[in-house]
Amino acid sequence: MLAGLFPGAIAHIPRILTHIETGTAPPTHPAPRQRRAASFAPSVTALVPSAARARHAVRCLRRVLETNSYNNFGVALALAAPDGASTRILRMLTALPRLRVLKLDIAPFNYAAVNNAAAHMVDSDLLLLLNDDVAPRRLQAADADWLDAMVAHMQSPEVGIVGARLLYGNAMVQHEGVIMGLANLCEHAGRLRPGADPGPYDIALMAREVSAVTGACLLIRAGLYRQLGGMDESFAVALNDVDLCLRVRQSGHKVIYCPEATLFHFESLSLGRHYAGARAGLESLEVRRLRARWAEVIAADPFYNPQASLEPGREWQPAFPPRGGQTVRMAAKPLATH
Repeated sequence: MLAGLFPGAIAHIPRILTHIETGTAPPTHPAPRQRRAASFAPSVTALVPSAARARHAVRCLRRVLETNSYNNFGVALALAAPDGASTRILRMLTALPRLRVLKLDIAPFNYAAVNNAAAHMVDSDLLLLLNDDVAPRRLQAADADWLDAMVAHMQSPEVGIVGARLLYGNAMVQHEGVIMGLANLCEHAGRLRPGADPGPYDIALMAREVSAVTGACLLIRAGLYRQLGGMDESFAVALNDVDLCLRVRQSGHKVIYCPEATLFHFESLSLGRHYAGARAGLESLEVRRLRARWAEVIAADPFYNPQASLEPGREWQPAFPPRGGQTVRMAAKPLATH
């Protein structure tokens, strides 16, 4: 037993204790699923920033509403620039059940500001930050339980955020949680691995605590979102979701990766690549801001072993040459104030 451990704490063993013969398959264990009590049915509103100019938004949001077993749910479509929306697309969107349009006036487009403004215009227990290019799978009946699975984790008052597992349209992995320090800043775990691959020791299929998840499909307590001031609008394009997750953890809440909620993310269909075109100059500013604010957790993600690689594509594999110190590093609870 390691001294100083408390129930629920995570500690990393700094040395390799044993070696498994090459070709030996690790044992598989079915991951237990968090179940939602029938009496626990908080209201959920999806905040969906959209330009409403392309048909993919209609297709994706129709599937979000139709392939969803959770009933206490609605969609708020947030239009940052209503005058630029397609009349035809907007007409199709407003015809969808349980969807209402919030007309904002935010120019130039600022993803964080749009979500913040929309959050103040809805009355809901939970907010689902959702991109308009995300859609549930339709492979089996259980795919309709994606939101129910995310809501179930909110039964624990310690949980502040729950994130989904996302696949690209070609079924390759896009997101299985965010690893701080990966790719020298932060990166999605599992990116570009085949979606049918459960990952090392089935880690892709395990609900677990992580430092951050993507805002493309992120469930958060509405009161906590407002208490923290929402997303930091100085991260106008990207990294606002990572910063939000780290502030939620700093407040003493957990961020959970929920693989039972597996959806497709047809990334960047609406607005193009994050830092393309006129937004290209913002990348270095936002990266520097994240580094300055969260240097400690970028240097040592408390949910990632210090002996594992920080090279994209080699997550969970031993780093070579080895990195990290020789002492056991424990996850702080909560994160220290930066």
